[in-house]
Amino acid sequence: MNDEAKYPIKAVSKLTGLSQHVIRAWEKRYQAIQPTRTGTNRRLYNEEEINRLRLLKEAIAQGHNIGNVANLDSEDLKNLITGNGSIAPAQTQPETAPHKPGVSNYLDELIAATQSLDNKRIERILLNASVTLSQPLLIDQLIIPFLQKIGEMWQEGSLRTFHEHLASAVIRTFLADLLATIKTPSHAPNMVVTTPSGQYHEIGALIVALTSASVGWQVTYLGPNLPAEEISAAAMEKNARIVLLSIVFPPDDPHLKLELERIRVLLPDNISIFVGGRASSSYLETFKKINATVFKEIRELRTNLESYHSS
Repeated sequence: MNDEAKYPIKAVSKLTGLSQHVIRAWEKRYQAIQPTRTGTNRRLYNEEEINRLRLLKEAIAQGHNIGNVANLDSEDLKNLITGNGSIAPAQTQPETAPHKPGVSNYLDELIAATQSLDNKRIERILLNASVTLSQPLLIDQLIIPFLQKIGEMWQEGSLRTFHEHLASAVIRTFLADLLATIKTPSHAPNMVVTTPSGQYHEIGALIVALTSASVGWQVTYLGPNLPAEEISAAAMEKNARIVLLSIVFPPDDPHLKLELERIRVLLPDNISIFVGGRASSSYLETFKKINATVFKEIRELRTNLESYHSS
């Protein structure tokens, strides 16, 4: 095997099917691999490390936790995958016992980790899920249902506000890290993603930013709570084709209606407005007035963006 370290992380991501975020996390948190660093601090990987990442990915797909297998050598990983090896009982944690992972398993584990205020465990579960699930499945059937379930449990009193804040903080960081790893061609169409003034909930905006980048858009994420003038100025500076807004709460803000109308006035006609979010159905009259495209689900957004991209 050629041990020359010559593969940059972008190439390794394509060769292994692992996101750059996961590769970096496995290196930093578990020391699963030790890539060579260039004089400019770029990571370079050799073929042995690429093969090791593939073995780790297969072990995760079989239900093992990265924390339990990260320090096994390649031969032990092969034996574990083929059923000829095992993890010592002392290494195995009750909550990470091997099982065939699926969305419902991950969701149950995320709820349990939230209840026990175990932010590190939430991070591990999300990392494992990002390896075994496609991104649409990860977003549509795990992260969004998890956030909905946390909200429901908070409303019924089975979780407290600090539980919800903990889960939201971990999800926010996880989504931002994933977004940072997506590279789109320089000629890809531009969009800006944010929430209007008075809208402080940004997880929905991060979800739509990640979704948009995944279907080939060059996304500039501006964070939450921006006034109309700033949103419009950023969109024009980036030569954006779309301004995408997330609206979560409240459903009856008269100031928001004025802000939305002002955004439309300040934007040139060739920049479209897309809007989604839990509270968006409460402002349909305003959206019609500003000729905004409204999406109810992330799948609908993907379809709209793919069509818009090719138009």
